[in-house]
Amino acid sequence: MKRILLILCSFLFILTSSTTFALTIDATVTADNHYGLYFGSGDGSSITFVGRNETATGGSAGTYNWSVAEIYNFNANEGDYIYIAAWSDDSVAQGWIGQFLTGTSSILSNTSEWEVALTFQDLGTNSPAPTEASLGSEIATAIWNPVTNSIDHGSSPWGWVAGISSDADWIWGSSLTPGSNYGEYQIFRTQVNAPVPEPATMMLFGIGLLGLAGVSRRKK
Repeated sequence: MKRILLILCSFLFILTSSTTFALTIDATVTADNHYGLYFGSGDGSSITFVGRNETATGGSAGTYNWSVAEIYNFNANEGDYIYIAAWSDDSVAQGWIGQFLTGTSSILSNTSEWEVALTFQDLGTNSPAPTEASLGSEIATAIWNPVTNSIDHGSSPWGWVAGISSDADWIWGSSLTPGSNYGEYQIFRTQVNAPVPEPATMMLFGIGLLGLAGVSRRKK
């Protein structure tokens, strides 16, 4: 009996501590002025590009089109990081805002869940998004700092962006207003964590293991 319980408990420990979860992420992001969305490893050795907003000043909803967010869907593994590479046109204001939904939890742009690194690599309005290789190289040597600059969603100069939670903030790695190219492009990141099993689910699983142990004992 003790041996069976030991085996079942070991199985439960392995199941809850060693399983790697793949998470489907629904992302809604916009920026003033430009950004690229990526995910990958914390050391930059593996980076995948997801998408970006428009180049130049074009946009179906007007200049830069920051008033209408882009929507993405991608799969990331537990422990991966979501990366936003962002840069401005050095004028008026800059910032990005977004939400990332995993089905069981949400990650919002704010000063508590994100950190930022300054690359001092200048990108302009017509620049393409950083390649996966170049972003990975920057991440490998990045110095990460807390994000300290934010403006509430709905505040001037951007107002409300449909499809993004009211709890998300516009954030930037330096002063949001007036415009600044300090340290750009800037890299923002946050880590994707595995879903935590609900206590009720774990209790039912434990009861099931004990039941199996009881059946085994009766058979003996």
